[in-house]
Amino acid sequence: MNNNALEHATRKKRRLRGGKFIFLAVLLIVMAGAVIYFLLTSVFVVRNVTVSGMSVYDSEKFISDLNIPEGSPLFFTPFKSRFESVARSYPFITDVSFKVSLPDKLNVSVAENVGCMEIDIGNETYLLTEDLRVISILSESAESEALLEEKPSRIKIKTSKISRCVVGETIVFDDQYIAEAVKEIYGALHEAGADGDIEYIDLTEVFYIKMYYLDRFLIQFGNWKNAQYKTALFTNVVKELYEDDTGEIDVSETREAIVELYSKY
Repeated sequence: MNNNALEHATRKKRRLRGGKFIFLAVLLIVMAGAVIYFLLTSVFVVRNVTVSGMSVYDSEKFISDLNIPEGSPLFFTPFKSRFESVARSYPFITDVSFKVSLPDKLNVSVAENVGCMEIDIGNETYLLTEDLRVISILSESAESEALLEEKPSRIKIKTSKISRCVVGETIVFDDQYIAEAVKEIYGALHEAGADGDIEYIDLTEVFYIKMYYLDRFLIQFGNWKNAQYKTALFTNVVKELYEDDTGEIDVSETREAIVELYSKY
């Protein structure tokens, strides 16, 4: 056998070995793909759904409304859009997220907020959070479907100076000072534990704010400056009065509270 024939035979063996290697590599890739596809579509599928963070609503009903078929692929199913769509019918749910736990568990986490303030626009009542985010439009059905032991105590915000109020967004007022005033006053009331005793805050005149306290006292609050001090002032004054006293308390001047009691007779 001459040198040319030997070289030709050597190259042929190399090509055969190379072809076998490529075939085996492709076969392994196909087999690996088949295994992965099987795992993703037949093993890593929904068999258990749990909900955390839910107290206002019935978690079993929420899971039922999600309508996620058992066996849905954990990685190919558009859970986020489904969650957001269903959550729209639960007005006190403000956020929904999910986490996958292999091999077959879907953990749904929700955030709820029933609102601490409300504001009327036309015939609609909008619910607000402490940072003035609009949660939902209040309705009897929304309250009745929630698992609330009693109706939430919310402060009515009175003002007509509203430029934009959209669910899911922060309410926008015509007067930039109104938002600042509401946040400052609500924060002071909440810190003093008095937010549940306020029926309304009247911001018709933002520098001459009024509120109604304990269904007994009209509070002349003035502007929103020194809100914590003013709140402490009128709440401490009320503690010194009789339980059947009613009237007006003016704390617009922070040096003192001016009390005018209504006649009991």
